[in-house]
Amino acid sequence: MFHGNKTGDLVEKAIDGKSNIILTNACNWQQPTYLDWNEGAMDLEKLLDKYKPCKIICLGMVAANTVTQQLGNLMYSPKVEILAHPSYVIRFNLNPSTYTERLRQLVP
Repeated sequence: MFHGNKTGDLVEKAIDGKSNIILTNACNWQQPTYLDWNEGAMDLEKLLDKYKPCKIICLGMVAANTVTQQLGNLMYSPKVEILAHPSYVIRFNLNPSTYTERLRQLVP
């Protein structure tokens, strides 16, 4: 979902050369129903449980809300950072270079 578009270009620029990163949607559907959100949240919970990340960077409030809801189901507590969604930054021209630098600093 972040590959081959302006949003993806911004994210890929920030993580270029970094390793040990997983990019995923909080919910993997275009127009989710309530059932889709629940299934997406369960998928996210499984991903978090499997990899046990030390940090989660949420791009946008939908991701932040979904992730924080799922953290209550985990046996550990990763650090959560929240940034604006990159498409928001691009659409409103909110200094993409500053955003890229902030994201680069957050990525381990």
